[in-house]
Amino acid sequence: MLVIKNKIVIALIAALASLLVLQWALGAISPSFDLSATATQWLLALVLVITGSLLCHFYCSQKLIRQLRRDARAALERNIQVMAAVRDVVFRAEFDGSLVYVNRAWQDLTGMDAASVRGHSILEGFHESDRGLLKDYLHQVRGGHTEPLQADLRLRDLAGRYRWSRLTARPYLTTESGAVIIGTLQDIQAQQEQAMIQSARLNVLDGLLGKAGVREMASQLAKAWENVQMGQRVSVLLLDPDTGALQTLAAPSMPEQYNQALNGTMPAEGVGSCGTAIHRGEPVYVSDVRNDPLWQDFQDLAELGSVVSCWSTPFSDQDGQILGSFAVYADQARWPDDHDLQLMSEFTRLTALIVQKSRLAQEREFTEKRFSAIFEHAAVGILLVSPTGRYISANPCYLEGSGYSEETLQRMTPRDLLVADDIPLVERGLRDLRFGLVDEFVLEARYYKYDKSVVWINLTITLVRDPEGVALYYVFITEDISERKEQEQSLKEAAALFESSGEGMMVMDSKFHILRVNPAFTHITGLNVEDILGQRPSAHRDDMDSRTLTHHVVSALVQDGRWQGEVLLDRPGERDVPIWVTATAVRDGGNQISRYMAMFSDLSGLQRSQQQLQHMAHFDSLTGLANRTLALLKLDQGMQRAAAQKIPLAVLYIDLDRFKAINDSLGHAIGDEVLRQAGRRLARCCDDADTLARLSGDEFLLISHGRQPESVRELGEHICTSMRAPVVLEDGREIYIGASVGYACYPLDGDSSADLVRNADAAMDTAKSIGRDQVCGYSRAMTEEASQRFELERGLRKALENHEFELHYQPLIQVRSRRAYGVEALLRWRHPQHGLIAPDKFIPLAEQNGLIVQIGSWVLHEACRQARQWQEQGLGLEMIAVNLSPRQFIQQDVVALVRTVLEESGLPASMLELEITESALMANAQQGEQTLRQLKDLGVTLAIDDFGTGYSSLAYLRRFPLDKLKIDKSFLAGVPQNTEDNQLVTTILDMAANMRLHVVAEGVETEAQWRFLQGRGCGACQGFLFSRALPPAGLPDWLAQQ
Repeated sequence: MLVIKNKIVIALIAALASLLVLQWALGAISPSFDLSATATQWLLALVLVITGSLLCHFYCSQKLIRQLRRDARAALERNIQVMAAVRDVVFRAEFDGSLVYVNRAWQDLTGMDAASVRGHSILEGFHESDRGLLKDYLHQVRGGHTEPLQADLRLRDLAGRYRWSRLTARPYLTTESGAVIIGTLQDIQAQQEQAMIQSARLNVLDGLLGKAGVREMASQLAKAWENVQMGQRVSVLLLDPDTGALQTLAAPSMPEQYNQALNGTMPAEGVGSCGTAIHRGEPVYVSDVRNDPLWQDFQDLAELGSVVSCWSTPFSDQDGQILGSFAVYADQARWPDDHDLQLMSEFTRLTALIVQKSRLAQEREFTEKRFSAIFEHAAVGILLVSPTGRYISANPCYLEGSGYSEETLQRMTPRDLLVADDIPLVERGLRDLRFGLVDEFVLEARYYKYDKSVVWINLTITLVRDPEGVALYYVFITEDISERKEQEQSLKEAAALFESSGEGMMVMDSKFHILRVNPAFTHITGLNVEDILGQRPSAHRDDMDSRTLTHHVVSALVQDGRWQGEVLLDRPGERDVPIWVTATAVRDGGNQISRYMAMFSDLSGLQRSQQQLQHMAHFDSLTGLANRTLALLKLDQGMQRAAAQKIPLAVLYIDLDRFKAINDSLGHAIGDEVLRQAGRRLARCCDDADTLARLSGDEFLLISHGRQPESVRELGEHICTSMRAPVVLEDGREIYIGASVGYACYPLDGDSSADLVRNADAAMDTAKSIGRDQVCGYSRAMTEEASQRFELERGLRKALENHEFELHYQPLIQVRSRRAYGVEALLRWRHPQHGLIAPDKFIPLAEQNGLIVQIGSWVLHEACRQARQWQEQGLGLEMIAVNLSPRQFIQQDVVALVRTVLEESGLPASMLELEITESALMANAQQGEQTLRQLKDLGVTLAIDDFGTGYSSLAYLRRFPLDKLKIDKSFLAGVPQNTEDNQLVTTILDMAANMRLHVVAEGVETEAQWRFLQGRGCGACQGFLFSRALPPAGLPDWLAQQ
């Protein structure tokens, strides 16, 4: 309205001004027009209009202001009425926190009159721990901060208690008051309490599920109360189940001295709120402990804990047994209201749940630990099985005793463990347990251990159920009674043995009177049972009569409990029969002798057998000479006598030459006859004081006393001379053997029997190595040779790795044409220090230490590779022969080796000849035959190397798929001068022809030997007459010369 009026006044003023301008313009156009009079009139009119307008505008403005004031007062009254009706506190405060206005809800929330707090700082009403947050906000607002604040704070009421309130505040600029903070306070105590209760419940649940400690959970529960109920503190007291005294479980805000003072207090009437509540079994609330009779004796304690009021509620388990109390302490005198009682009821219930469940868990844990301890350490086997028969667990005793593992038992049921005959009995018992007919059942049963052995057990089975009676698992308790069963069986067997034993047995009482005898007793003694029952045994010895012997035996039994010895017994028709008696004293539970038991056997036959065994143990059954055992015994005795009397003693080690060839070619019967005659000849060379023994095979040992070294050598030569005479067989055939003798003298060559025998053996080896039929005395050089042998063996182990081996090839010659048709690969060792070493020096070592297997494999590979190369060069060789060592033939998969070598080298199998010694074949004739046939299937040629020096027999040779025989060079040594050698070689050639075997003669060194072989139809030969073994580079030139 005022705006419209203003517009009208402005329009009038504008019209008047327009008229004045128009009048001025007319005066300018028409000079006759009177401008001054007219202007004065209009100007006056304009002034009057403006003045009227201003008066009108002033009047309207005053009227509008009065209306606005009336409206503002009405709005204020309405706002006051609204603020009075709002349940949340609404406040207005200066930026320094001074309250300007609070609504009526302030008094409802705090109990304080609204007018009483105006002008006071809002900070005064809040808990000192919360003031900092609000104080900082006021400081920020004064600095221009305009953002709102919302926070949950604790507000103190008129009684001094704190309630949780949610404050919302923001700075405003108002017309009436200027810059102020306007905000609200919402009562959220009930929400906080509900959240506290919910949180407490969850904490209790989490603690129980997480196996938290009861003290920790009780402390959390107490703190939850104290966080919401400001100014109050909580303690949880427990009754000691053993002493009945009070013990503090949790009191996080009470002084430690207060808690210690309460510990050990016995609950009773007048023992504070808690002791009385527990004694009465009902809640006890004390509003002011300073003048309550229940606290009369505890004033110092109340002052120590700053306790003014105390409310205590007892709590109990599900059976009504009181466990303790939940107590609330306040520093103000007041009674609990309904709300307090409701909260206490909930917290007491939670406390009871914590304590009860924790104790149940402890009891369950204790029970489980006790069961686990029993289960783990029980001396009997325990097996847990589900109601469906599946394995659950087994204790260590069962696992150790049965041999089963946990994994194995997982796949098994009791039926799998038990012997079939015992399964029905066990299943019947399990059924009775399931139906509740029995609580347990016991039986003796048998079950299989992991190794399938059967064990007797005393089996006890129970069924464990839960509180609702649902079956949980069976407990199988197994006690091994195998020993008892064995004892029972032993008793049965002992009874049977007593009756059927071939040894005489008798049972006597403590007075040594016979109570019982077995049938063998009467058989050995020839006495009737009726005649000897109740009598004492009658026996004697050469140095004791019957009475003295009985006293001697009883004394020994009383002292030692056992006696053994030989006694003499007279029986009908025979006197002084030797018997061996073993007597035992049997004591009762009081350690008193109640019985004597005796066993005896007739020694008359045994003594005759012992004499025979004594002779067999010390004498050779073939020659009647002493054997190794007696020889070494005699040697020890002789050395003791020689040392005492300072006389010399000699040991001669004798080995028959060429005996093995005779034994293998002519048979063992002829060989045995040769040994017997050789033994008789050697015995004739000995003095009466000497000891002659056959050690083994064709080896003899002679111990001679009182001879000087020169005399010993003469004795050895005498032996060699004696052995050169032919052995005449029963059929008139003569066989020539010979002997190699080594000797060692005491004390020059050794001061122990072992040293003398070893050194004499070394001397004998030397005699054989220098041509046989020799006598050789021991020298220290032989020990040095042994040392060199050791060094040689050590170098041999590195030779293959260092590529020190090489192959030389000796031509194989056709006897008729004297042309080479093949070669034999021969191993050589080029030592970095000692140069080329002959094979007879290192191959025996390689055989002994097993390196021959690796070396032999290399030889086969290299020989076939070289042969293939020569074949490609057109050298014209038909075959190559390679030796297989005995160990290589026996230990290695030689068939696979040969097959692989042929495939890798590309050499045709028909060009490869494998030479095998008789000893290798005869080590395992059956396996050897199988290996030879597999090699034959590969297409290679097979030859027996050094025929006549091994251990085979013709019967076995006929079984082997052989192609050739190689006559050992030792047989050609005497050809053609020695008739016997001629006959032997001829016999071998004839035998080979009959067996359709080709023959290669080794060691041909003279034209006479070659002509002899040619005349006897020998197919092939090799030897120095034609060529030594050549290196690979020299063979082509030699062949070209041929």
